[in-house]
Amino acid sequence: MKRIINSIMVTVFAVVLFTGSFFSKLETNNTSASDDFIPSENWVVNEDETPVEIDDYELNKYVKLGEIDDVTISVPFTEVDDAYVRQQINDMLAEYPEERVYETLDDDYVKEYFELDTVEDLYNSVKDYCTLQSDNEKTNTAFQMFIEKALSISEVNVPYELLNHKRKLYLSKLKKSIEDNGLTVTDYVQNFYGQTEEEFFKSVTEMIEESLKKQMMLACYAKENAIVLDAKEYESYKQSFISYYGYESDEALYKDYSESELKLSCLCNQVVEMLLDVIHVNYIPAKN
Repeated sequence: MKRIINSIMVTVFAVVLFTGSFFSKLETNNTSASDDFIPSENWVVNEDETPVEIDDYELNKYVKLGEIDDVTISVPFTEVDDAYVRQQINDMLAEYPEERVYETLDDDYVKEYFELDTVEDLYNSVKDYCTLQSDNEKTNTAFQMFIEKALSISEVNVPYELLNHKRKLYLSKLKKSIEDNGLTVTDYVQNFYGQTEEEFFKSVTEMIEESLKKQMMLACYAKENAIVLDAKEYESYKQSFISYYGYESDEALYKDYSESELKLSCLCNQVVEMLLDVIHVNYIPAKN
């Protein structure tokens, strides 16, 4: 279930090509996805169904980029100062015997309960960990804030067929995972989300549409600025994905996700990381 629930961004980051009259049909059908509820018994993708991917479209017809490489974002972060480190240690000590606080610690206590030599070692260990967490927090927050800001000053229209295909892919995988765990879709969405099947379907539609808008925007920027995927970055991204989701090999991963959609996901990350180096980012310490 973990792979299905947590991988929506990869599920809808995809690139496959096709041409001909069907291509024209995709670009002219503007049906709205807001009122097209599909019951769960129809959450199935047929084996012979033609994939519909972002690269099937001339993105400049659907995306009007704002000046996304000249925006300003203000990113809050946790400042790891002495007071913060001591507070983290005190919070940790609340779970240990003798009701100690940082000011009453001694080396013997640290050796017994933390397997470190000195109080200073404990302090430095906690500080290093908190600093790493704060740095990750800054990076992740900046990443998300930039994408939201860039999307707010751009215009993106998601073709209905692209949205519908990605939605069906996601829902079909989710349905299989739910049923493999002995549940029904109706019971699952009610118990885990407190929604009806129709409400859940609408929520998924909105989520995938928002995700596709971001992908189309970043893919369009990459194309307009001749940004290509770095092979080493992709290999590292792929291996991280395999490790996090517990795949045994590349082949096992590609059974769930095509190489093209993983490459698009990696390219989008690459574009954001590049833009974060050129836009105006103000880091603001959050109040502890």
